[in-house]
Amino acid sequence: MATGKRALAALQRYFVPLALLFYLAGFTRSIRNLLVDGTLDNLDWALAAYHVNYVDFGFAKRAVLGTLYRPFLAPFEDGGMGERLVIMAGDFLCVGLLLYLVARALRRAGPVAHGPLGHTLRAAIVCAPVGMAQIGFELGRTDHYNYLLLALALAAVARGHLVAAALVCGAAVLLHEAFFFYGLPAVMLAAALRDGHARAAALALPAILAMAAVALYGNLEPQALARLDPAVSAGATDVWQRGVWEPARAIPPAMVALALLLTLAPLAFTLAVLHQNRALGPAALLLAAPLALFLLGIDYFRWAHLAFVMCTALLLHLALAGRVTGLRLNRTAILAIALYCLPLGAVGVAEGYPHLAMVLGR
Repeated sequence: MATGKRALAALQRYFVPLALLFYLAGFTRSIRNLLVDGTLDNLDWALAAYHVNYVDFGFAKRAVLGTLYRPFLAPFEDGGMGERLVIMAGDFLCVGLLLYLVARALRRAGPVAHGPLGHTLRAAIVCAPVGMAQIGFELGRTDHYNYLLLALALAAVARGHLVAAALVCGAAVLLHEAFFFYGLPAVMLAAALRDGHARAAALALPAILAMAAVALYGNLEPQALARLDPAVSAGATDVWQRGVWEPARAIPPAMVALALLLTLAPLAFTLAVLHQNRALGPAALLLAAPLALFLLGIDYFRWAHLAFVMCTALLLHLALAGRVTGLRLNRTAILAIALYCLPLGAVGVAEGYPHLAMVLGR
């Protein structure tokens, strides 16, 4: 018991350094691959997202980040190390700002900060495979910028600026449409608890319009994609040539089931917190939205990470708003949380636990 209390106290005191350590550990596989064959894992796969932009390609899905990065990447060779370093620096800044916001929220969360809920959130963010190790593993993933937009939208809801929150959600869907299934539900649920269901429903309109535009007009013709340098287009260019549904791949059913379990875990935890704090209502059904991703794409373990991000952001927001003030945990719940937070490296994307596989030589 005393050892556990000391560990929790250390986690609270050194939260940011520990989180950064796990973030850095997350891209150790990328560093190994860079030394072995010159590739940077997920970053190389995502390079195209930093080159498709509104200036050169017109309207296209996921072109927001490419438009913003365009002047910063222009001086460097396409796909070269200079571009990679710029993108890595941007990711470091983004994650650093995210950690600052999370640490600040945890400090200001009143009784939650020093209670079971605060300890659980810190442990999961730092240690769990869906936490900082996953963010480090997905170095350069456009989702990271959407996490900042999610924080901005929730801050707007907290101040009653629902129009601003709605516009932020619309922009986030243009940055990456997965936001529709994890970021928008969190913002809508927060708005429903503060301002009622009708206003929360209206908040979704810009995101719905953005999603429709992406679905109808977000793809690019092959001749347009051909303008990308081969060093860039070797990755995820199929994103701009497919519909809403991603073609299936042969992934063992047991792995899909594990990813689904990891997705359901934070949803169940959040429902329990809302129930204990008498904040559970019809809008809580929005928490099921990330499950739709299992029908639309094959990044099953990444969906578990996005569900965790949604729940963590929502719970921090509600703690700051005073809607969530405490949490009671029995021994079974504590054991489940401990298993969920086992530090096994990143949870992965389409395939699970890449660091564990690296250690085991698979």
